Amino acid sequence: MIHDNNHWNRLLFDGGDYSYIIDDVFKDDELTVDENGIYTYKQPKKEYKGYYGLCWLGSNGFSELAYVWIIPEEFEFISYDVNRDGEWVKVATLCLFLEIM
Repeated sequence: MIHDNNHWNRLLFDGGDYSYIIDDVFKDDELTVDENGIYTYKQPKKEYKGYYGLCWLGSNGFSELAYVWIIPEEFEFISYDVNRDGEWVKVATLCLFLEIM
């Protein structure tokens, strides 16, 4: 089942799992392009204790959290890093970070 609005789609799976797909426009301080045409994405620190991205206290029922970046075929991932423990997986034009709670 898919629930959506103008900013996100939520996919609900049998068994209770779900996924949000967000179509967003980067802000100037998030995505830059250097003189060599290399795009750099850096998520600005959020106000809550310096965390990046999502932050919650306790498990709130989550057993894992995954971020996935999808880029056009003519692009390539050069490097990626995060301030959390987890596993990186890169497949073609997808780069996934999986954090186990």
